[in-house]
Amino acid sequence: LSSVTELGCIPARTSYKTKEFGWVVTDFYDNVIGITNPNLLEPPEVCAGAVMDVEAEPRNYLSFYAKEN
Repeated sequence: LSSVTELGCIPARTSYKTKEFGWVVTDFYDNVIGITNPNLLEPPEVCAGAVMDVEAEPRNYLSFYAKEN
C-alpha cells in the first residue's frame, strides 16, 4: 500500500507485510522536488577506498536488521 501527494508524484507512506518481519511502514516527510543542495550527496571520506562487489548476492534491505542464524 502506498500513499502519494498526487497521482504517482511524491511518496508519503508505504506499507507492506512480510513473512519474516510482519508489517513494515515507511513514512516520507520534508520531501522536495529536485536536489536543493547537491553537495550533500558527497560520500564521506571514509568511503573513498570502498570497492563495490559486483559478484555479491543481492540482499533484502530488511535482512540487515534480522538476526543471523
